[in-house]
Amino acid sequence: MCQKPLPYRLNVSQCNTVDIVNCHDDWKGDIQNMIEEKGLGGKKVNRVGISLTNRYDSKLRKLATACGMGHTTLAGLLVEKCLDNAQMVAALQKEYCIQSAYKVVVINNKGELNYVLSGREDS
Repeated sequence: MCQKPLPYRLNVSQCNTVDIVNCHDDWKGDIQNMIEEKGLGGKKVNRVGISLTNRYDSKLRKLATACGMGHTTLAGLLVEKCLDNAQMVAALQKEYCIQSAYKVVVINNKGELNYVLSGREDS
């Protein structure tokens, strides 16, 4: 390994991947391990804002306290669980889907649900 440290830079692309540039080849593995240890590889970066009535905010906060997590974390978990539940997706579409051209078809691929919209697959 070199005696003199070389400068390096991490580039984070729009697709949430990290590229190590301007780095000595021997150090790339060490930097990649450091990224994974800090948990930066699976970081959630997509923000969704929701507005709740006082009643539903109170319910969310009480359930979050009961579950030992923050209300924002619980809200995200609820959204993920709903999107990963084929019956919930079907029920939502049955009630709210007004244009059949935008209806999604849920495909179960080895336990992971994928949505197909207008003949293309969106994971």
